[in-house]
Amino acid sequence: MTQRVRTLAWTLPPDAYGRRHLEVSQLASGDVSVAGHDIGAALPGGTSEYEYAWTIPGAEIAELVTALGGGPGEDVLALLVAGFPTNPSARLGPFFEEHGIHARFWSRYGDD
Repeated sequence: MTQRVRTLAWTLPPDAYGRRHLEVSQLASGDVSVAGHDIGAALPGGTSEYEYAWTIPGAEIAELVTALGGGPGEDVLALLVAGFPTNPSARLGPFFEEHGIHARFWSRYGDD
C-alpha cells in the first residue's frame, strides 16, 4: 500500500449527479494523488458508484504548482483543492493534458 504523508479531504454538496468525496494526498514517494469517489443514480451504465485516482509524479509537482497559479514553496494540495472545488473528475484530465503534466489515471465503475 502507498504511504500517505499528508491528505486533505472534502465532500461536495449533493447535486443532480449524487455525492462526491475527494482526497488529495502527498505520498511518501513524492508523488501527489487525487482520488475521488462519486455515488449517485446518474452514473454511466446504470451503476451508482465511480471511483478514480490521478497520480502526479513527484518530478512534475513544481510544474503542477505553476500550472495551478502557485509559486515556489506553495502547498500543492491546497492549490489543487482551490483549483478544483467542483467536479474535478471531469476537469482534471484536460487540465493535466493542457499543461503537459504526465499524470497516471485509474478508475472503476461498479457497486462492489
